[in-house]
Amino acid sequence: MSLVIVDTAYKYAEDTVTTSAVGLVDLGFTNDDLLRVDSAIITVRTAEVFYRLDGGNPTSTSHSIASGATVTIEGRYNLRNLKLITSSGTANLAITLLKRGI
Repeated sequence: MSLVIVDTAYKYAEDTVTTSAVGLVDLGFTNDDLLRVDSAIITVRTAEVFYRLDGGNPTSTSHSIASGATVTIEGRYNLRNLKLITSSGTANLAITLLKRGI
């Protein structure tokens, strides 16, 4: 008998990011949501987004996600500490939280 691990969509949100740093709890998710999930898929629809995973506020020299790109962030610590900004304007995001299941 083998064990198959499957990630299941847990919760979805669409929101915007501006030049003020925000975390996932600012974008429609709760702390309880972030304790229940293992990863997130983030699609940036407009404007480049900068991010940090250590809880610090990102700048234009931090990690970046280009407009039109999708990234997966793994790990509960990273999800709880994720902060996002744009260097100017507004970015539209689509985010799905994923829960690892059996």
